[in-house]
Amino acid sequence: MEGFERKAVYFRYRGEINTRRVLELARDRALELGIGVMVVASETGRSALKALGLLKGIGIKLVVVTHYPGETRGPRGDIPIGLGRPEYAHVKRYLEENGAVIVQGTRPFGGIGRALGWHAPVPVTFVDKALELFGPGTKIAIEAALMATDAGALEDGEEVVTLGTPTRGSTPRRW
Repeated sequence: MEGFERKAVYFRYRGEINTRRVLELARDRALELGIGVMVVASETGRSALKALGLLKGIGIKLVVVTHYPGETRGPRGDIPIGLGRPEYAHVKRYLEENGAVIVQGTRPFGGIGRALGWHAPVPVTFVDKALELFGPGTKIAIEAALMATDAGALEDGEEVVTLGTPTRGSTPRRW
């Protein structure tokens, strides 16, 4: 069996400061592999807007997966999330007018486990926590692809590049 080599990119800091570079790397990989769809998880639209700019005119369809309108707690306080919120209506409209497909839904590994508490011993929580071992962004990327498929924005089995993005308000931290 022949082997192969792939480049790995490590960042000095984690967080939103890397979003553009991660999107560039994902775009380049999609082009290299001939993959025509990129799925980006985005709760506020910031990452989606960056992706839209990087994908313009190169034939890669952008599917933006967002949370239902709500709030989450971040390192800097409450964060409004979900492109369905009134304060993000202009972002959602701009994305749609420029060809992005917006999918809003509930995360597939949330459900009853979240309602009972983050560590409730129900099967879906085991899947949620197992995927989190690979990193929260990886888990969100997988959930985003599942949500987009469930919503009909992707075909079952379609090859895509999918990304989970950092939470708005993330504090850059050195590794």
